[in-house]
Amino acid sequence: MTQFIIYSKDSCSFCVKAKDYMTDKSYDFIEKRIDLDSDASRADKKFIVDFLEKNNRPKTVPQIFHLTEGTLNYIGDCETFIKNY
Repeated sequence: MTQFIIYSKDSCSFCVKAKDYMTDKSYDFIEKRIDLDSDASRADKKFIVDFLEKNNRPKTVPQIFHLTEGTLNYIGDCETFIKNY
């Protein structure tokens, strides 16, 4: 099964745009909010910040990944996602 993972924040217009696009296209996605005060949210935030720093990417949201057959592939931000999917 193919699905997407979107790292997002509540007050992010590009996050809403990406999620609306995925919904309109009937894409299966998991949203990981990094602005919540929970252990899971802090772990997700640490993962995405570490990943972006390691790969010299801007620390913005949304950040979108493609998950297929257990492999996580980085796509990028909202505009990159919409352009390619």
